[in-house]
Amino acid sequence: MIGKILKMKEQPESLATPSFSLSEHVHSRPELQPDLQALTAAETRLAASTARKQKLSALRRGATAAAPTLSAEQLIAGEREPGWSLDGEIVACENEIQTLRAEITDRAEKIAIIKRDLDLQICKQYAAENAANHHAVLHAMVALRDALQKTVALHMQIRAVGYSVNETALPSHVPWATYHSLNDPRHVDGAVGLLRQFIEEKNL
Repeated sequence: MIGKILKMKEQPESLATPSFSLSEHVHSRPELQPDLQALTAAETRLAASTARKQKLSALRRGATAAAPTLSAEQLIAGEREPGWSLDGEIVACENEIQTLRAEITDRAEKIAIIKRDLDLQICKQYAAENAANHHAVLHAMVALRDALQKTVALHMQIRAVGYSVNETALPSHVPWATYHSLNDPRHVDGAVGLLRQFIEEKNL
């Protein structure tokens, strides 16, 4: 009754230590630092230019341009009074915003390209561990399937020769959902066969 078990790859005795650490975020990688720093600086500057444009637009709508709007403390801290032409100041801010948005888009694309390469590298370095995990799951599923099949077969053999199963003397607990999943008639060897096929197709 127990299905034939195909030969499975042995699990590797040891796994190479990867140069990537899963305790460190990808943004800590040195390959990303120049573009990440430039991106952060551009985003900070964009926020400042956007805020200045909003302030100037508010002045143009309601305030008198010639009247002082900032205190001495604000001026000393680096803020600026709008010039003679509010429209000119707003256009300058818009130009800054356009330039900075283009820079942010460019940096984000560069980061994405570098990150795709880093994604591939770390996944390759953990490929042996991933394969070992899948084989461990397959071994466990085969062991569980065979144990369940033996339990069911024993009870069937007792009934086949005319006896009834006395649950006091021969108690059993079969998780039928798991049993049927592992022995799905729609697939050879059920879920075990599907996983084995996946391992073979992916060359794990």
